[in-house]
Amino acid sequence: MKKLLSKLFMILSIGGLLFSVIGNVAQAAIEPDADIAYLRKNCKEEGVRIANCVTKASAVMGWLGTRQPTANSPATVEIGPGQFSPGFSCNGISNFSLKGSGRGKTVLGGGFGQLAFQARDCFNLHIQDLTITGGFPAPIYWLGGGSSTWVNVEILGGLYGWTETDCAGLSQRPVHHWFSSTIKSELKVAYNAACSENWFYGSELITTGSGLSGGIRGITVHGSPDAPSPEAHIYGSVIRVIPDSGVTFSTPSGAGDATGVVAVTAGQGAEVHIHGTGIDVIGNDLPNDIAALAVADGGTIHASQSAFVMKTPSPGKVYRIKNDGGTVMAPYLWEDGVLLKNLVSDDGADRTTEIVGGMPHPMVYTSGCNVNGPWFDTVTGQCRQ
Repeated sequence: MKKLLSKLFMILSIGGLLFSVIGNVAQAAIEPDADIAYLRKNCKEEGVRIANCVTKASAVMGWLGTRQPTANSPATVEIGPGQFSPGFSCNGISNFSLKGSGRGKTVLGGGFGQLAFQARDCFNLHIQDLTITGGFPAPIYWLGGGSSTWVNVEILGGLYGWTETDCAGLSQRPVHHWFSSTIKSELKVAYNAACSENWFYGSELITTGSGLSGGIRGITVHGSPDAPSPEAHIYGSVIRVIPDSGVTFSTPSGAGDATGVVAVTAGQGAEVHIHGTGIDVIGNDLPNDIAALAVADGGTIHASQSAFVMKTPSPGKVYRIKNDGGTVMAPYLWEDGVLLKNLVSDDGADRTTEIVGGMPHPMVYTSGCNVNGPWFDTVTGQCRQ
């Protein structure tokens, strides 16, 4: 009898354990028609399980894939503090929001090569209040079409902060909006746009580090013949490129995303519009040539009402404009007395004023003047004396 009771107790215990596990699994699942799901490191509060809560990003994407949100029935994922790695991989899923607990509090991704955020043909995504880091080739890797909005997001990348591919054959540009966000690369390019339309408001694009293949850049916008022409619109923002000391870089170029210390490049078929933005290109301890705006044949940059801070040791050249056959509309008025002798720009694009004999002499950038800097004195009608 004792043996029988012992066996019965064991059976009941195992059954109870299985029931408990099954119950927990059932509670852990997200209801298929839920509007809000929760991603947490721990799905219990004071011993009570949070409804529609999971602990892995893959479970969230599985739910979204089943639910298939629409514009009339979107879905929201509220993400608690902590690091979630692997991060999110969206493939053809649209109309959902990821809302973190704040920059540095909610972190998606991890080390180099780990999934951070990848999207293919995903539309109407809204991401806010979180940090995305790691990943390869970037924390955010966008493929194909789509659209997204990013608010108060911090992107910490290595090779790139953001990059995109698989643009061939798209009928329209992907569209992405950034508000009050930071996108950073610690090696090559903060933002690499190949076919998308990108809007930045009050955001930072920052690249630091040793560069790669002789180049380090803030944002590159360059198209290809079989894809929509990319655009970038940057308003009230900051673009900073600060290379590591002791590194030699190639001559700046507007082509591709490889060569030189450059803040902004526009390749063939690309357009960049910059207004009310600070552009800083701070060279290292070597006399590298540096450039703020570099445009290739077929590219366009329109930059006005912006400010430039550019420094490199002599005899390094300061290219405010490096025009390799494109179109640049970027007039700039330097502060009085700023007469950079190593400045390179487009004729007529740069102006300053020098006080001569107590009288103001407006100066205009002219490449034909080369003795006392590239400045033409509009009062004397001669190159600066």
